Amino acid sequence: AVLAAARPVAAPFNQAAVLAAARPVAAPFNQAAVLAAARLVARCAAAKRKPFHLTLHGGGEPARHWDALVRLVEATKRIARQAEVGWFGYIATNGVMSEERVRWLARNVDLIGISCDGPPDIQDRQRPLAGGGASSIFVERTARILAEMDARFAVRATITPATVERQAEIVAYLNQCLGATQLRFEPVYRVEPGFAPDQAEWFLDHFLAAQREARKRGCDLQLSGTRLDEVHGPYCNVLRDVLQVAADGTAAECFLESGAGAGIGGWDQASGEYRIDAEKIAAQRRKLAEIPTRCRDCFNLYHCARDCPEHCALTGGDATPGFRCRFERLLGEAWIFEAAGDRDPLGPLLEDAPPSADRTAIREQWRAATRRYAIERRRMPLPVWARRGFEHDGAEAWRHLRDELPAAPAAPISVYVHVPFCDRRCGFCDCYSVPLGGRSREKEVRFEQALAAEIDAWASIQGLAKRRVTTVHFGGGTPNWLDAAVMERILARMRERLEISAGAEWAIESRTSLLTGEHLDGLLRWGFRRLHVGIQTLEDEVRKLIGRREPGETAARRVASALAAGFTVSVDILFGLPRQTLSGLIATLERLIALGVHGFSLYSLHVSARNRRFLERIADPAAGALRDYVLFQAASQCLARNGYRKNHFTHFARIEDLNLYYTHPQREEDLLGLGPTADGVFGVYHYRHPELEEYLRGGNGDVVLEGGLRESALERRIRPAAAQLMGGRISAEALQAVNATSLLEPWRGCALIEGEPSGTEFGLTANGSWLVSHMLDELSQAAK
Repeated sequence: AVLAAARPVAAPFNQAAVLAAARPVAAPFNQAAVLAAARLVARCAAAKRKPFHLTLHGGGEPARHWDALVRLVEATKRIARQAEVGWFGYIATNGVMSEERVRWLARNVDLIGISCDGPPDIQDRQRPLAGGGASSIFVERTARILAEMDARFAVRATITPATVERQAEIVAYLNQCLGATQLRFEPVYRVEPGFAPDQAEWFLDHFLAAQREARKRGCDLQLSGTRLDEVHGPYCNVLRDVLQVAADGTAAECFLESGAGAGIGGWDQASGEYRIDAEKIAAQRRKLAEIPTRCRDCFNLYHCARDCPEHCALTGGDATPGFRCRFERLLGEAWIFEAAGDRDPLGPLLEDAPPSADRTAIREQWRAATRRYAIERRRMPLPVWARRGFEHDGAEAWRHLRDELPAAPAAPISVYVHVPFCDRRCGFCDCYSVPLGGRSREKEVRFEQALAAEIDAWASIQGLAKRRVTTVHFGGGTPNWLDAAVMERILARMRERLEISAGAEWAIESRTSLLTGEHLDGLLRWGFRRLHVGIQTLEDEVRKLIGRREPGETAARRVASALAAGFTVSVDILFGLPRQTLSGLIATLERLIALGVHGFSLYSLHVSARNRRFLERIADPAAGALRDYVLFQAASQCLARNGYRKNHFTHFARIEDLNLYYTHPQREEDLLGLGPTADGVFGVYHYRHPELEEYLRGGNGDVVLEGGLRESALERRIRPAAAQLMGGRISAEALQAVNATSLLEPWRGCALIEGEPSGTEFGLTANGSWLVSHMLDELSQAAK
């Protein structure tokens, strides 16, 4: 269910058409024709329970016709909502545009594909601006803005004979300077001079070196021509269920040929409908199913695009094998031999494992997972708004909530309060936080006033103030860095305006430097009983490197004091920190376990615009996704061996640690989020607050929000099963409810879940926690 909006492209390509960063673009699209095609795609998507995909691409630059692009995005989102299907947007761009347009794309498109061929000397030579100027500075700025906004983007690099031997260097540049982790290389096509068949081995050697560099950096480097993990053929649209609509409204089977008169569909102006030629598509599919004689004995038969796009499978017959045929076969062979060889990538990473670590079990988990998944492609689950973008702006989101909440069930709720302040910014931290400087008192008072106004606004909604609160969780930042009088007034306001019973769990995030005896007494007096402490590590060398001022032993003593005072104590542990060792990580866990800590949250060091520069200054040559995977596996083993069980996919707890805030979806509780950047959800409606400065502009009885959106029909269907996965388990009953029981077999085969094969409930393994986002994606696909 893909609508690909493309501009006409001339054939054959020439060097300027492929590599120019800015060139003239054809006239804007025929809006009526394209929207008719979108409605057809939306109907098909709804019938097949698939999301609507909009892909914007072309031989030139789609963003040159900006107004038309914006109209198309907004119109197709509306069409998808009317059809009750999800919407996913992708744009291919050269990245040369204004900051304002980059930010719009980050907010409104799910994935942005940037064309960048490598370091500035390559990029500016192969993709110069019109007139010959440097395009690299614009591309770097675009990538920086996207990273700052946490937008998803990938980079496509065209490899030419002049850049073959620099492929590993190109990976390093795209990752280090652009922040890209999703990379795709493409040998240049339909350009003279291109690649000759006898240059395939030359290209292969340097591509494999680039893949090794990518793995070391935790990047995913792909080449679309051969994919051994899926059955595929040439790039023809008729094989991929893609309706590609050119600017004039016609559709074509080839992504290169999309001009007038192209053959698989067009707009019927009289009826207003978009018609496709089903008979022609069926005939073309039959022709594409005929395997060329030269391919019939090839092991790569069903995993190769053959010589497409340089030779057309529909018109070229049994063409003489070219560069792509030879290269893709050699690449497939190399991957198979690598997988079957004696290479042990985990060996160096396990060298300093303590005797308590089960190295064999870690290797078995890795082998099981890599049957189906790329460990390096791990990502954390995203909230609904981050996956799909907001449907409503902040004011409209508040109106929806204010008008609809009075009719909501009077069920219990959880409350989360985000206090963004810290005394200073830790270089390694990628969380949103605001250091309190010389005008800290003023900021605190303004924050207190804005938060009090927000609490009053929510409490004024009929019925909401009477819903029983099960937990109040203060996160940050460092919430208890607030002045004591300010904190007391905030707590009093919450108790006055919300139905917080004596049995509610009050939890607060802190760090050990604040946990003095006097401070702990104050927290107890205010009603806090659960502490979530950011330890990160007890390794002194690592603590100094990341800016922690206390030695590990002092931090451990502070935790012991909190436990002795009667708190339920949970700690954050980061894995993947610079210079962190496997033995040091396990020693940290064992020291805290011996103290009696009740819960552990294991988080990987996430690299973002907030901490990238700091981490680049203390770059760790051993860093990489595979090292992080080994650290997480060993840490999970240690906690399970000592009696800790998951109640969240990354949180391990003893029975005392209920972890109520993180587990509110499992109890089907709504979440009232308060404060800058806080997320909340009521029923199927999700909302998010803006950052501090905009938040402080609140008042007049309204809540200042960044935006909001409703869950799609599919998201509502899978919510119970998704909540279970996020909670560290899955039941056969939940999968059966969404027709997804077929997932049990592959998930067991890849050691993502554990339990009796005939059982009714299964727990996530360390593999499952590592790959939970992929499991959620597969759940969505199976439930469609």
